[in-house]
Amino acid sequence: MQLNFAEALVPKTAAGLRDGHDAASAADIALTVLGAETFTPLDAGRGWTPERWQHWSADCLVRQLLP
Repeated sequence: MQLNFAEALVPKTAAGLRDGHDAASAADIALTVLGAETFTPLDAGRGWTPERWQHWSADCLVRQLLP
């Protein structure tokens, strides 16, 4: 699923993805940021609300992937 996201993202940026990322490495980043292994400790372990996590994860993806 993350590869589909990344493949759809690549052509939407005229300059390509940040730091030379391709769809495969962008999918790896998305998998890490959006995975349950990241969400659960912040939500259940640290008390983050889903809204806080959504804002943070979107910000991470923008900063990591978009020029």
